[in-house]
Amino acid sequence: MQLKIHDAATLRAYPQHAWFLGWLFALLDAWLLLISKGSFTLSIYNRIPMILWYLLLAAAFAYIPFSAYAHKKKALQKWLHRYFIFTLVFFGIVLLDCGIARFIQLFIQSIHAESNPEGFVPSMIYMAYQSRATYLRGISGTLQVSLIGTLCGFLLAILLSFLRIQVPDRRDADSIQILKLIGQSFAKTYTTIIRGTPMMVQVLIINAIGFTLARMAMPNAPISEVNKIWSFFLASAITVSLNSAAYLTEVLRGGVESLDKGQKEAARSLGMTQWQAMMKVLFPQAVKNSIPAIGNEFIINIKDTSVLTTIGFFELMFANSTISGTYYKGLEVYLVTALIYLLLTYSITRLLNYAARRLDMPASRGIPSSN
Repeated sequence: MQLKIHDAATLRAYPQHAWFLGWLFALLDAWLLLISKGSFTLSIYNRIPMILWYLLLAAAFAYIPFSAYAHKKKALQKWLHRYFIFTLVFFGIVLLDCGIARFIQLFIQSIHAESNPEGFVPSMIYMAYQSRATYLRGISGTLQVSLIGTLCGFLLAILLSFLRIQVPDRRDADSIQILKLIGQSFAKTYTTIIRGTPMMVQVLIINAIGFTLARMAMPNAPISEVNKIWSFFLASAITVSLNSAAYLTEVLRGGVESLDKGQKEAARSLGMTQWQAMMKVLFPQAVKNSIPAIGNEFIINIKDTSVLTTIGFFELMFANSTISGTYYKGLEVYLVTALIYLLLTYSITRLLNYAARRLDMPASRGIPSSN
């Protein structure tokens, strides 16, 4: 590899690069010390990372003064650069060998342990592996209720957004004007109440109302039969649907209002009713422009469904509480659950961004925050 120096600014940048790499490998060395518990003196092989670190540090500091005169000493500069790259690559190989091999060994030992290990990381691996069926059930519940809630909420949001954008017209009959005012007021009140209260309170209220109604309809039935009719999954799906509908209503309303008003007037001039103009002209465009926001709502629901554990619905946080109570461990289980949430939201965000780019739509920047 040949290093080319073009101008004075490039020359001044190389010392900064050397310092940056020096700090980077200082952090890597600290990490090596941490995972090996300082046991570099056990053998010559274990001394290699530390020896290579000092060689790399010496090369970095030697690179600083000579790089400024690289245009005069090209042979020396070329040799130093190759030595620097060689040391970097060799140290990286040793780092991978020590770090990854150590982790793989630790992983294998942890999953085959007869009881919960004492170490922090081994205990995390052991509990995650032994409780994989519980975690998978929790992930399944989270994804199911999030997807159903987002889709049902979107369908309900279409109706609510239609009511929300209604404006009484002088050409309408008095009864139609009254109905438009009632529908608009209902949509405003609904979105205000739902967006102004937390989902945890909503699911508690909906579950209590649903259970009471089911008990009234089956007064002589045992609780187990009532729970089959009014399940925790049904209460959770209804809650997420109603919550998503309130947020998606405002998304669709903004999408419709951002369109050119001339399109609605042109549709009405062709003989379409207001409902036909909305369904055939305006809403298709508003929905397409709102697809990124709808995808974001799905990702938000994945995180917000963690509150459904308050009624006993088996989702990821309920699985977290179950595993934590089984092993009497807190922080280790919480970190595994947080990692699962991060992987779910990050991977789905990447998939939605890929789909948005294929459809020539704007992609979201990062993982959306919760409602």
